Amino acid sequence: MATSRFWRGSFRTRYWTTGVWDGQIFSQIPELRFYYFYKYNTSFNENESYFTYSFHDPSILSRVVVDVSGQVRKLKWHEGTHEWHLFWLQPKIQCEIYAYCGPFGTCTRDSVEFCECLPGFEPRFPEDWNLQDRSGGCVRKEDLQCVNESHANGERDQFLLVSNVRLPKYPVTLQARTAMECESICLNRCSCSAYAYEGECRIWGGDLVNVEQLPDGDSNARSFYIKLAASELNKRGEDLLVFDFGNSSEDTNCYELGETNRLWRDEKKEVDLPMFSFASVSASTNNFCIENKLGEGGFGSVYKGKSQRGYEVAVKRLSKRSKQGWEELKNEAMLIAKLQHKNLVKVLGYCIERDEKILIYEYMSNKSLDFFLFGFGYMSPEYVLRGLFSTKSDVFSFGVLLLEILSGKKITEFYHSDSLNLLGYAWDLWKSNRGQELIDPVLNEISLRHILLRYINVALLCVQESADDRPTMSDVVSMLVKENVLLSSPNEPAFLNLSSMKPHASQDRLEICSLNDLTRLNRSC
Repeated sequence: MATSRFWRGSFRTRYWTTGVWDGQIFSQIPELRFYYFYKYNTSFNENESYFTYSFHDPSILSRVVVDVSGQVRKLKWHEGTHEWHLFWLQPKIQCEIYAYCGPFGTCTRDSVEFCECLPGFEPRFPEDWNLQDRSGGCVRKEDLQCVNESHANGERDQFLLVSNVRLPKYPVTLQARTAMECESICLNRCSCSAYAYEGECRIWGGDLVNVEQLPDGDSNARSFYIKLAASELNKRGEDLLVFDFGNSSEDTNCYELGETNRLWRDEKKEVDLPMFSFASVSASTNNFCIENKLGEGGFGSVYKGKSQRGYEVAVKRLSKRSKQGWEELKNEAMLIAKLQHKNLVKVLGYCIERDEKILIYEYMSNKSLDFFLFGFGYMSPEYVLRGLFSTKSDVFSFGVLLLEILSGKKITEFYHSDSLNLLGYAWDLWKSNRGQELIDPVLNEISLRHILLRYINVALLCVQESADDRPTMSDVVSMLVKENVLLSSPNEPAFLNLSSMKPHASQDRLEICSLNDLTRLNRSC
């Protein structure tokens, strides 16, 4: 596999490539198969690699030049006219010529003016630009904050969406789980000019070249975010502060919030999370439109939201009739914020305004957030009944998960003829010394049975009704990995059967439905 390249400068910038040689043609020069007046010689091995061509008629003169337009041209001498005739050129389209519109310029094929400057930029050499020489490109109208610390207002740089384009050349690909992480990387690198995220994080440093504006509906069209000074965005009237989930700071994230909330956050310093106005949260969910509702459970409903930057979020709106108050909300937000991990759902912020209490989470595209965070079967009794959230609540949830793994059955889908849920069924078998009947057949090997029965004991200790009776998570780990740790006998688990859960579930469901019915009367999506 071989390829030929043209290089610009000191071999650091690839100008154009022929593509790979497949034995007959180069992939970027398919017309080679029709050039019967050429003869080719190739040699590609571990010792040498070359490709030569010549005319079958040695009397024909030809030459290859890179002209002032930036195109590679193949010319053939015509004896009749005594002129050089253009025989072949690459790139064929002006917008594909390297840096045709210069740094931070965009090229549009179907336009009288091929070149324009990206938003927030202006021609570097206006006189040359007016004379149709656009190679000098464009420069920023306003310096970035990261290179101009003298800005009095101290606003951080922001990003502007550039849509329907062919992305700039030569990005650097970095590890980032979400678009927010990718933006944060670019924001905190002064050399980063722009970023794009489509499952992977790509950033561009320095000058952006070969940005091509594509027509609507073009399958090659992509989007990226260009970094601009906040002052430039303010001039443009762009409201890009809503849901700024980059690196949060205490002085830039309390948008449109009351003075009381700001004072609480400044004085307490307990929750290092951005606060958002109810207006911005409501706008992201289209006024909590029923079509954006992901589910309901616990003490409220969960909606899918979308920020003005295009970030998808999950918004948990507590029911106004819920027993969970501000202290419980703060408790939940603080705990989850401290548990940030690449494999855990992230809490991104919260909103407390008038009687509204809202938590904003990372959106999980493969499953709705309520499936993971707000499933009723995984909630501890103290959270369901009194809105109390603690590390022992996590122990309860882990115990349920462990029983699911051991039995191969989901708690939300398991029903028994005696009205037992999975916890009640496991407890009944355990009391009768028939714990092995709970074990999933694919795990039920004789040699492992004593270990699996030990795991059932641990799980039942985790799901005990009283939080004080449950072990800590560190104790649970010791019980699972150290067989010499003695296990106590578990007490009766919470939610022993379905009937004990029905009144609470019904009450919660009626309460949420009545709220939604009332809201729907006053809402148009």
